[in-house]
Amino acid sequence: MTSLPFSLEILLINTCFILGTIFGSLCKIRWIDCLSFKCLMILDIGLLIFLFSNFLLIQNYWFVLFTVFLTSFGLAKLNPKLYAQIIEAADEKIVGTVVGTLGSLVTAAVPIGSVGLVVLYNSVSPDFAYLTAIALLIVGMTTLIFDKRNVSPDR
Repeated sequence: MTSLPFSLEILLINTCFILGTIFGSLCKIRWIDCLSFKCLMILDIGLLIFLFSNFLLIQNYWFVLFTVFLTSFGLAKLNPKLYAQIIEAADEKIVGTVVGTLGSLVTAAVPIGSVGLVVLYNSVSPDFAYLTAIALLIVGMTTLIFDKRNVSPDR
């Protein structure tokens, strides 16, 4: 992708992810902070669709860095809203259990999804793996967009 050594490219991606998470947690940007949980999720999923589209079509490394930064920034903005919804919905005696279970599910889902995409990448084709990821993200985004449940506007 670039003339940089592969190890430096990976270091830069990880650094962008960490910086995005830190800035997302610390920076107060009024219009982003006012967005609902649902809207932030849709924006983050959209960024991931752009990321996989870049892998599929453009393969621009600098776009990857920028998208990783923005995605992690958005994820850092999502976490407080998610915890607020959990605290509001769950009984106070089981909040810790709910958060722990959610954390365990995410911890298990990330490697499982990654392995699935890597298997598709190596056994079928890279393009098929990227298209599968994009299709799954579109299904998730569509589900969020057309969700008819009554969700409070501030979350």
